[in-house]
Amino acid sequence: MKHISNSAEVSQAVDANAAVLAAAADPARLRILEALAKARCVSHLQEILPLPMNLLSYHLRILRDAGLVQRSRRGRWIDYCLAPDALDRLHAALPAVAPAAAQPCCECRPGAMRGRRDQGGAKAWQRHPHASR
Repeated sequence: MKHISNSAEVSQAVDANAAVLAAAADPARLRILEALAKARCVSHLQEILPLPMNLLSYHLRILRDAGLVQRSRRGRWIDYCLAPDALDRLHAALPAVAPAAAQPCCECRPGAMRGRRDQGGAKAWQRHPHASR
């Protein structure tokens, strides 16, 4: 992974990652990505997915702009497929979040709250922000 040195590069990287994640976050676009495993032609995608043609084209453009799908023309037909690096792009958009999410805060670690009480006698886990109420 490339080291990012200045705030402009950080901002560009965050914007690029946000675009990839936003493209994949829409339920219709997730269904399109799934359907691309079965069909490549837009007319076949339209048979699989209950979307009007203009909406299907819009979602395919968003996925293409994010670099998740590629298109090719075959005469009058346009075929789509997952980009060879689509999974890599999605994975690359998550590293800043994944390490932090994998490590619970000190009070969330198993056993960290065991036996601790506050001054009023309430158990510490009862006032923890992650505790179920």
